[in-house]
Amino acid sequence: MTMYEEEEKEVANEYRRCETCNVFLTEGYVIEGGQEYYCNDHEPSWFNAAYEEDPDGDTYWTTWE
Repeated sequence: MTMYEEEEKEVANEYRRCETCNVFLTEGYVIEGGQEYYCNDHEPSWFNAAYEEDPDGDTYWTTWE
């Protein structure tokens, strides 16, 4: 990994923080393509319904390296 790639990864990880507890995320829920993020402990109550309605949409669970 180049120094630029490492720096880019660092910035991305700082950007992804749980809306509820402010923890840095390495995995979690992405809402509306990144408008909001939530950790596993703070899954939005409406997440499953939104995901089932549009499984290929911009609301999903993922991991980041």
